[in-house]
Amino acid sequence: MRFVLPIVMGGVLCSGLTASGFSSAYLDCVRHPRSMAAMRQCTHEEWQRQERRLTRAYRAAMDSLGPRERRELRDVQRAWIRYRDARCDFIYDREGGSMAGLAAETCKMEMAEHRAGQLWRIAE
Repeated sequence: MRFVLPIVMGGVLCSGLTASGFSSAYLDCVRHPRSMAAMRQCTHEEWQRQERRLTRAYRAAMDSLGPRERRELRDVQRAWIRYRDARCDFIYDREGGSMAGLAAETCKMEMAEHRAGQLWRIAE
């Protein structure tokens, strides 16, 4: 579990998201895990939250662009999704073990959180 804790620790904002974009519920779960099953569940829920945030950021970015730039962003985003999935699956699944799935999902969640921030900056 060492690989998760240093990445997600941060100041919690009143909005329920941390300065880095992770929810306070997720941070609480990571800081005080009750069990491995609970850790997997809260990680999965946070990944879903980050995916929804990523989708909102992508739509906002698309709405801010002209037709040519929309096509380019669409292609870039599709390539980014393939890269994210391949990177996280390769890094964590090749070693296997009981933590591999959780580690791969955490990797995807963190990359989605970062990418959403990039897309929100495009939308501004």
